[in-house]
Amino acid sequence: LRALYRAQNRVSAFHDDAELIGMEAEWLGGADLSLIVGEVLECCTASHAAPDHRLAAARLGFILTANLGDAETARRIYSLAAPDLENAELNLAHRTASRLIYETSFGEAQVARRELDELLSAAKAVPPRERAQLLVWAAHACERLGIVDRVSEIALNAYRLAEEAMFGTMACSAARKLAWNYWKVGDQTEAYRWHDIARSWIDRGQFSGYAGDLYGLQAELLIGDGRLAEAEKALEKATLAWSQTVNARWKSWHLATRCAIWFARGELEQVEAGIPNYRELVLSLADEGGNEIIAARFFQLLCDLGHERQAADDLKVYVAKRRSKGLPSWPGLAALVERIFGPQTHDRCRSNDQPLFEVSQTRQLPHDR
Repeated sequence: LRALYRAQNRVSAFHDDAELIGMEAEWLGGADLSLIVGEVLECCTASHAAPDHRLAAARLGFILTANLGDAETARRIYSLAAPDLENAELNLAHRTASRLIYETSFGEAQVARRELDELLSAAKAVPPRERAQLLVWAAHACERLGIVDRVSEIALNAYRLAEEAMFGTMACSAARKLAWNYWKVGDQTEAYRWHDIARSWIDRGQFSGYAGDLYGLQAELLIGDGRLAEAEKALEKATLAWSQTVNARWKSWHLATRCAIWFARGELEQVEAGIPNYRELVLSLADEGGNEIIAARFFQLLCDLGHERQAADDLKVYVAKRRSKGLPSWPGLAALVERIFGPQTHDRCRSNDQPLFEVSQTRQLPHDR
């Protein structure tokens, strides 16, 4: 599609559905996200483009800049798209989805939750195929906002709609969301099942980005089974598939998985060498939901290596950043606080009616008291 557009000299002259399909195909095919963002900006600044085209381009731009962690460009796109986001003549669900994606990654959690509720309501009024896509975005927002108890419910509804409509992209996206969510809650059986379902959809298409994501999940599942050599091979496949779309979240998952393999093998020098980069990634993503397991593994790893002081200091920074974004606590945080700040911390805080989420800001390490 891109070659055809260039041959016809249409890259900047026309903004239509074919252009949007081309940009999405580039993304799913593993192209350089920053280049696609440049094309998005062309659409958003094109006064002659249809308003719904500019809105769809902006929505894709929000997704791509979230993957890149590029808040500055996201804000620029939002500013350009503001008139279209408020245009009551455009589809309400599409406008709400666009705002949700932006607010979830770059805005305020409270605002994002309101947009989420509005999207779930607006999605009821659209055709099934379109609703599947909206629900995939909603499930992702739930994960990022810490509303983990709704992720599987919404993603499953999205999968059923997409499967019935033979909407492969969204069926694969919903299935991989289910697979990851089941892995996060410790259900290996369901995680494997949905991994295989998502893989079956990838085999019907050419979704390199999704393939990389699933290879990463496969590596995690194999580590859980103690099959470290196979896990390492899966991780290498993930690296290859994501070669053009590396972002901070992917880097953090990749390094977390690497460290898990090294630690299981007793290769502690490798682990120690990876800690500075791992720390930088964890703290840079602290104000984004959906990265809690990566953080938990980092703090646990520090403790396992005997670095309790560093774990305590970094946990304080991590908690402060999450609180500044309005993100909720999560179950693993309780265990981390108790391990790092003392086994009685939880009970003491409950007796003082102090939220556990604030503990690491107020408690000192046991040997410092």
